[in-house]
Amino acid sequence: MSSTNRRWAALVVIAFLCVTVLAWQAQTAMGESTATPGSLLQIPVTPTPPAGGPGFYSQSAVAFKPLDPASQWAYRSNSLYNPGPEPAIYAAPLSLPHGATIQKFVAFFEDNSAENVDLEVALLRCPYNMTWCHTMAVVSSSGSDIGYRSAESTSISTPVIDNQANWYVSQATLPSSPAQDLVLMSIRVDYGYNITLPTVSRGNQ
Repeated sequence: MSSTNRRWAALVVIAFLCVTVLAWQAQTAMGESTATPGSLLQIPVTPTPPAGGPGFYSQSAVAFKPLDPASQWAYRSNSLYNPGPEPAIYAAPLSLPHGATIQKFVAFFEDNSAENVDLEVALLRCPYNMTWCHTMAVVSSSGSDIGYRSAESTSISTPVIDNQANWYVSQATLPSSPAQDLVLMSIRVDYGYNITLPTVSRGNQ
């Protein structure tokens, strides 16, 4: 190797070492995150979600928005609560599988409020040719307890999903909760299909 080539090789090595040292110093100055993957969304939930299915559709509370633009809303972790002075109604659209039959409607929430108030969550069917929606199922919190829990209903009005004639939405009524002790976490719709399998006959061999 000529002296010129040796000089160029030395310069490349020195430049690489400088870049490595600068990158290490920048990382040290900024510090490394101590958060584990998903730690920002880790919240207490019901120990065992209620059985159901066989199909499941779930919607996080972060999808719910107030029907009245004047109403307030806020999130504690990924749970919705009402920081305003008055009760408020929130809604989230649902994309349910056409032709399936709804078996159960479930809401996950925390109700640790010392006041005698409950949140209410409904499943609604809204025909395209009408200006109002029909209530299919309603669940609500009851009593006061620390931690997330659930309420469910298997009494479903018009349970077969018909996306050709309707759209579907979940509506939550949340009392005022500036203390963040009355929050909605998510909702779940359990469904199945009414499928009759054909009779299998075995002919003569």
